[in-house]
Amino acid sequence: MTWIKILILFFIVILEQSIGQNIRSFQMHIINEHLFQCITTTCLPYSNNIVSNIFQCQINCLSDIQCRAASFHQFNSTCQLFNNTTDNYNNLEIVIGSVTMIVISKTQITSGK
Repeated sequence: MTWIKILILFFIVILEQSIGQNIRSFQMHIINEHLFQCITTTCLPYSNNIVSNIFQCQINCLSDIQCRAASFHQFNSTCQLFNNTTDNYNNLEIVIGSVTMIVISKTQITSGK
């Protein structure tokens, strides 16, 4: 009987923690075969990482509050994160094997707390 009470208490604590967290979600515009290309240093990536797939690159960007866009290079699994992208669509260059993902502003969903 005691172990049932402990188990119930454990589930209540886990449930309470998951409800209390602020869950953030954004929509991203995905542009295949394009890559950020800048003449100036205003839109250089602030982070370069090796990731296993494009989904991990999206997660890296969406979990970082300053990330506004990401580029994923399929040939070498490089994920670049950008935070200073003033004109997202004019700084794109066609590059086969690359995908650029841009966070769409004002699409944040919070838990309401």
